[in-house]
Amino acid sequence: MMNRVVLIAVGVVLAGGAVAQIEDTTPNTGLESLIEHIQKRNTSLDLQAEGVKAFEAGDMVEAERLFTEQALLDPTNFTAHYNLACVRALAGDADESWAHITDALQNGFIDVFQLQRDPSLASMQDDRRVQALVSNFDRMIEAHRTASVGAAERWIGKRAERRTLEPLRIEVFSNHDEVSTDQAVVELEAVAEFARRLIPDLNNTDDAALDPWVVVTLPDQQRFMNWSVQTFGPAARGSFSQIGGAYDHDARRLVARDLGATLRHEFFHVLLWRDMSHRGVPAPIWIQEGLASLVEDGTTSGRRFTPVPSWRTNIAKRLEKNGRLPRIEELTSLTHERFSMNRPLRQYALARTFFLYVYEQGKLAAWYAAYAADAEHDPHGLKALEKVLGMNADDMHDAYRSWVRDLPMVAESADDLDVQLGVDVSNGDGDGPVVVGFADTKARRDTGLRVRDVITSVNGKPTRDLQELIRLLGGTHPGQNITVEFRRGRLHKSTKVTLRERD
Repeated sequence: MMNRVVLIAVGVVLAGGAVAQIEDTTPNTGLESLIEHIQKRNTSLDLQAEGVKAFEAGDMVEAERLFTEQALLDPTNFTAHYNLACVRALAGDADESWAHITDALQNGFIDVFQLQRDPSLASMQDDRRVQALVSNFDRMIEAHRTASVGAAERWIGKRAERRTLEPLRIEVFSNHDEVSTDQAVVELEAVAEFARRLIPDLNNTDDAALDPWVVVTLPDQQRFMNWSVQTFGPAARGSFSQIGGAYDHDARRLVARDLGATLRHEFFHVLLWRDMSHRGVPAPIWIQEGLASLVEDGTTSGRRFTPVPSWRTNIAKRLEKNGRLPRIEELTSLTHERFSMNRPLRQYALARTFFLYVYEQGKLAAWYAAYAADAEHDPHGLKALEKVLGMNADDMHDAYRSWVRDLPMVAESADDLDVQLGVDVSNGDGDGPVVVGFADTKARRDTGLRVRDVITSVNGKPTRDLQELIRLLGGTHPGQNITVEFRRGRLHKSTKVTLRERD
């Protein structure tokens, strides 16, 4: 039976649900139709949840009724068709099961590992039609890639920058300019290099050949707003600044507003889901989000990424200072719903901080290997932690708590800095903070910057949002000369800036 899990990680706000069909419309066009679409999607998800519950309880008649109702309401949702295929296969009806498998494939199902591994479809594995499908699944993958590329081109526009990353099986479509798009590709490659160090089986040639292509879309602000409203509902307009993007594993589509933390976070989900698909064992949410959050903040040398403390580790430090840093057993026991909906900032911060601790002990790759090898019996990875770190739970917590206590506090706002650039900035459209004013006439003259310039990096380190810029300036001192790279329109330039002491 397919256990459908959709990950939506959106900046500092997390929500669940499938990613809606993307259309190039304005948020004010067809509002009633949009609301109806969202309501229908939510009803579809409710039917799916009730159907899964009935299936797991062994009530196949009720499960089939609910999945059929879902398929009639939401015919392009492949999950309903796939689940009906499972129900009919268990009933011994090979022809009906095959018909539903083809419906699922026509509506976007593309996971051959799931198809071969699902115990509910065991009776179909010897079916000549399924065998022929598996033997030719590379053609299905190419057809899915073609359809996904066409949809991306229609949505993001004919003038979009496109990059094809063959080794990663990634198609990139970007409304950013050529230079910014190339820089985003470097970010993707750096995350992939980090993931390969952590997940050595990621590039297993036999499995990688059957990995579906993923489309990464980097839209402009208007298109992103349209997508966020269609995905999260009209309320997303009010929280637009908090929505960063999402990876929809079902559709193999990643949408990111910024070229930094969100893009890295969501792309790690892409790679981790590939490994989970290869192994057939989904990781719990604390592992998925903790590892993805790990690549949000770091330093990149060439294409080698190294995670560093961030505003998330500050949260863990405050909890430790107040005697409220939870034991790792408490974090790992959280359900998906409680992790995502109950103080999510806290949960993400704790998961990231703990994995940064394991990484700095030089044991993260060894832990993942141990966890992956025995995930069926160690679903939360706790036994693997004790084994690799060589500690029992009490000693582990004491060592971790001491490490957190010694972490540096990271600058989170301009008030935390000892320096200033002499310019006022606000978040831009995804490739960097935008200059909106100057402290004085001297700053306007000396910095070489203008209003609406976009600061893309400092000393060669990307600054895709205010948080990254503040974190990097937190490691500087008054009087220091830095190189600020910026975009002015479609021109990319650099300037030398002497940092001032903050008033």
